[in-house]
Amino acid sequence: MDLLDRLPHIYKTMFGHCVIKTVRLENGDLVRVLQVGGVYQSASYLDERRLDPVFSYYFGFDHAFDGDQKPTRVLMIGGGGYSWPKHVAKDYPFVSSLDVVEIDPAVTSLARKWFFLDESMQRYPGVINPIEANGRSYLQAAPASSYDCIAIDAFSGCEPVVSLATVEAAVAAARVLGPSGVLVSNVVSANEGQDVSFLFRYMSSLREAFEHVYVLPCDSDELAVEDNYIVYATNGSVVPDGVLPYEGSMLLAPMRDGG
Repeated sequence: MDLLDRLPHIYKTMFGHCVIKTVRLENGDLVRVLQVGGVYQSASYLDERRLDPVFSYYFGFDHAFDGDQKPTRVLMIGGGGYSWPKHVAKDYPFVSSLDVVEIDPAVTSLARKWFFLDESMQRYPGVINPIEANGRSYLQAAPASSYDCIAIDAFSGCEPVVSLATVEAAVAAARVLGPSGVLVSNVVSANEGQDVSFLFRYMSSLREAFEHVYVLPCDSDELAVEDNYIVYATNGSVVPDGVLPYEGSMLLAPMRDGG
């Protein structure tokens, strides 16, 4: 890696300016990061692991593959550095198509330029399909039962996209999934892990559309400020490993379109 790669690069995106730079982890590994609003939103190793996720929460999405019936048609909403799609294309050959809906074309261009997306698409042709669209609009327009799995990792800057967390969005997602399909979503706490109110409201929204809603913890990440949780929703019978117990009384009011 030359000096140019080490220097910060600033780009304008739909959500403001972002910085791409290289940082060194405590173990000495060099990692390229995409930083928005002071938060690292994507990261990539620069060595032979460059198609593997840096952030551990991406492996939580892999719980969508826990059942005996493996999904072949996957939708991801929120591309970022395309960390999970690159991982899926490399490590889960039963996935034949992974449509990635990213609202900001500048973000996908950065993934191609800095985060090895082009290399992944060349090595595993036909698997990753970038789509420029609004995630909620895409869900509303997609045909019924067109996907086996939906993964959501969408943020407006550093804030979650509420339009993807309402009851109406959950109903749209359940319609797009097959009968035993799975939705997995990344939810980030607030106030350095002290505020999980969004998590509890989102789970309530999903319970309006899915029979089963689970929450899984994620390992701590050196580069993360907040705690991550994976929410898993399905009408199927598979229970993912490692779910956290919760009482319905812990949940808050669901979110709905328009308020």
